[in-house]
Amino acid sequence: MTQEKTDAAKSEERQQALQSLLSRSASDLAFRNDLLREPRRMLEEALDCALPEDFTVQVVENRGADLSVVLPDVAAAEEALSDEDLEAVAGGMFCLASCAASCAVTSTDSVGVPGIGGAVCL
Repeated sequence: MTQEKTDAAKSEERQQALQSLLSRSASDLAFRNDLLREPRRMLEEALDCALPEDFTVQVVENRGADLSVVLPDVAAAEEALSDEDLEAVAGGMFCLASCAASCAVTSTDSVGVPGIGGAVCL
């Protein structure tokens, strides 16, 4: 198996683990509360990997919104991405830390976006 296929398989496994975590949080109140209280630990367990020490995790509840949008960190207009930042998002790797367009879509009927109902965009 090539490295690219291995990376793709890992990414798919992590996507499934994340989806499972989100699904369980919708039906298991104790699990949901643990996820809100200790998001880093819960995510590491779900993904079966340690996150970098400087990687922060924040979980927020969707309180009936049809679309939740997470704004990227504020950056100076002239600030360019570092080589490290570019490397983190290049090559189609599973990206959880560096993606600026993170969102959770719970319903797309009212916004007219076909094909992603209930999807999590990473």
